[in-house]
Amino acid sequence: VQATLRNARAAVRDGHGAAAAALPAELVRLAGSEDAARGMRAAAERRPADFVGR
Repeated sequence: VQATLRNARAAVRDGHGAAAAALPAELVRLAGSEDAARGMRAAAERRPADFVGR
């Protein structure tokens, strides 16, 4: 949610093109986060995820 808000604010501040250009790097960062790993592990184990915000 924080990354979505950051990107939306960047779109307003810097324009949609700049926000779109920054998005791939942000998605890579998010995919490597602890929460992403927890989410994938929880899905594989068919249980609710316990996200910690990292």
